[in-house]
Amino acid sequence: MASDVGSDGGDGRPPWRRRSDPSGGRNGSPGERNDAQWSLRRAETRPGRRTAESSDLPSLSVVVPTYNEEDRIETCLESILAAVADDPSHEVIVVDSNSTDRTVERARRFPVTVLRIPDDDLTTPGAGRYVGQRYATGDQLLFVDGDMRISGEWLDRARRVLDQRDDVAGIDGHLNTAEATDPEPVEALRGVVLYDADVLDQVDGFDPFLRALEDVELGYRITEAGYDVRRLPMVAASHPYSPGAAELRRRWRNGYYFGLGQAVRKNLRSPRTVWKFVDRYRYRAAFYGWLVVGAASLLVQPILVVVWLAVSLVMFAADVAWEGHADATQRLGKYVLSSAGFVRGFFMPPPEHSAFPVDVAEEVAEPDAVEGQRSVADGGDVVE
Repeated sequence: MASDVGSDGGDGRPPWRRRSDPSGGRNGSPGERNDAQWSLRRAETRPGRRTAESSDLPSLSVVVPTYNEEDRIETCLESILAAVADDPSHEVIVVDSNSTDRTVERARRFPVTVLRIPDDDLTTPGAGRYVGQRYATGDQLLFVDGDMRISGEWLDRARRVLDQRDDVAGIDGHLNTAEATDPEPVEALRGVVLYDADVLDQVDGFDPFLRALEDVELGYRITEAGYDVRRLPMVAASHPYSPGAAELRRRWRNGYYFGLGQAVRKNLRSPRTVWKFVDRYRYRAAFYGWLVVGAASLLVQPILVVVWLAVSLVMFAADVAWEGHADATQRLGKYVLSSAGFVRGFFMPPPEHSAFPVDVAEEVAEPDAVEGQRSVADGGDVVE
């Protein structure tokens, strides 16, 4: 059986002591002073971490960013509450990005805190995570999208790894299916992720202004700071996938295709990080390069455009033969939109994290003020 934690000494790094050295956290930073609503909460609960005198604080905070998830939020929260049922020391925080459906209404039926970001100009996937991180008080922070159903087995194992390994700062798993057999060291995490809260403070957490890839960009900053991140060889959660033109339009409308350009622009002073993005999204990078070749051929010798188009058609036909028409067309549409999105995102550099007005978020529900509460122990029936 594969070890939970993997090898301890592969790179010769000394053990980190983040749990006893919180000096690298955000307390006292400009961003902290801007958070009028929660700065006192953070100052009281986070600078010294958990002690015997603060044993009432949660060991685990679960942050659930949502946007128009009325069809899935109940299943998501039921899976989370079932996964943490044996640990009374936890808190669950839903951060809603101003949904226009009944997401908030349904989330309020559970014993969770519900926050809402009421300004559409501030609602990004990174913003929901950033607000949740700033509000949370747990030693470990788990982030679960509102359309996912988490695995309790993965969570138990991930928490053991963080408890045992001071050099590991974050852990994810596979979505839907898992083919790996051993824990993997990775450069970045995605999907459902468990983090050490101290490390998130040290690297300033999620970028609230990124329209996408906020988890990948954060992972690169964590590894650049000298910590490891790991992927367990098991399914962390199930996640729906909706291929088709409607999904492409949704992702463009929500600005998800702008994220890569934003992330590259943000990290221009770090060629190492930029290269990590290029390597991770190498197929997109190759497609962007091919578009540049086409544009250059038009400027240099227009007849070369005919050759470029012919080669492009041959490559598309080969993709259709290999993957099928639907998948090939979906991929082409995604790459075309991501190309335009990359350019647009590159000219949308994200501001500093501290510029995000965390105090704009509204607390609309608390765990101890729940009406029509659902009880997992009672099989999910509503308890009036």
